[in-house]
Amino acid sequence: MKSIIDNAVYIEKVSEQESGDTAWERATDTTVDYIPRKISVLDTTTKDTLETSTEIVKDDSLMLVDKDNNINEIVVDEVTVVSDSTNTHDIFNDGSCVATYQLNGDATDLGGNYDGTAGDNITYDSGKFGDAAVFNGDNITIETITLSNFSVSAWVCFSDDDKYCWLISNGDGSNALQACRIDSDGSSRIDVNTDGDDGDIATRDLSDGAFHHVVFIKDGSNGSVYVDNSKYSYDDNSLSTKDMSMKQFCRGDFKGQIDQVRIFNRALTADEVNALYNESKYSTAIKQSAVPTKAFFNDNLKVSIALEETVNRTFCKDVVLSKSSSTTTEFIGVNAISGLLKTGDKVLLDDTEVTPTEIKEESDGDNFKYTLTYDELSQAPETCVVPDRSTEVSVKSKTFDDTKFTYTYNSYNKQGKAIQRKLVAEKVGVEVISPFQSQMWKDK
Repeated sequence: MKSIIDNAVYIEKVSEQESGDTAWERATDTTVDYIPRKISVLDTTTKDTLETSTEIVKDDSLMLVDKDNNINEIVVDEVTVVSDSTNTHDIFNDGSCVATYQLNGDATDLGGNYDGTAGDNITYDSGKFGDAAVFNGDNITIETITLSNFSVSAWVCFSDDDKYCWLISNGDGSNALQACRIDSDGSSRIDVNTDGDDGDIATRDLSDGAFHHVVFIKDGSNGSVYVDNSKYSYDDNSLSTKDMSMKQFCRGDFKGQIDQVRIFNRALTADEVNALYNESKYSTAIKQSAVPTKAFFNDNLKVSIALEETVNRTFCKDVVLSKSSSTTTEFIGVNAISGLLKTGDKVLLDDTEVTPTEIKEESDGDNFKYTLTYDELSQAPETCVVPDRSTEVSVKSKTFDDTKFTYTYNSYNKQGKAIQRKLVAEKVGVEVISPFQSQMWKDK
């Protein structure tokens, strides 16, 4: 498995023992391989101070990794904003910035001349700087900007590892230059026409769920692309006589986020690209024994385990009984699962935890009817929920192997013949490499 899970839950299929086997007694050493949200580590970082272009705030929990892959966890105390030009339109003080789109809830041009109109499916969520536009195959149309030489800067985050992004385009592929395009596999180009005769600049994989800084530059016949401050160049004489009419963000089937788009009327220098890459710079005290080479937000995945005697009683999410009727002492509801409840189980009746005194199950066509009797309530309940049967297990240890973290979780002790496990990711951009591996033990 390799997937980005955003504010999401991953639940595996139930695993069951063979008939006649002795019940499991416990699940131990459950492991998960994953990559949390990354934090840039600038060259100016020392053992005492972390400097980063990633926004961090007081009380953020971080994991710092040194060259020997030792992990140190810290909680951020005070943060110093070393520099921040994200709210400045004319960033180089020479009038070269034609338009700036912060995408903080709308497509307004900070410069005031080329406001955009977002498609119906465009939403906004937490991005690189404040909010970012979230794309799902739609686009943002802007007032047309026509330039011969230009630079386009943006922060891009792919949520689909098999898609491409025409970051800025003329909207129809006709005449002039078609688009500045970047793919999730890292290939990039300035398209001359719909045939893409100019070819790709191979960069690197960008399908890691993180924001990447991309700058497209056209300077006469020269085209270049910067990805995360690294330059990739090519020459193509067909670029020299062509203008580009910029009309859209994200023509194409792009799924992901875009933030802080800037359009310039000239080619930027390497120093200017570096300034955009480090447009915001944050510093915090860390006091480490070694200089960190990598940093991550401490996005712990929550792992829960359900271990029960039968498959039908093993579930890691709430199950609802559809109401047929109810009184202050009885609730009748149906569900497609047989064996869901037995005497002694707890249910939620209108969010009140109740242990029924009697539970009866009957076949009801394709479903099963449950009759629950309980001590008298103040009013007849409208809903009945069988709560998630899983139990959260805590982290025992963490390791890092240059690319990913492996978390090992503490034992879960309970007797059962069916198991299901659940991951919960509370933050955007967590990449799960392999979801679960557990050692299962049973009496001999």
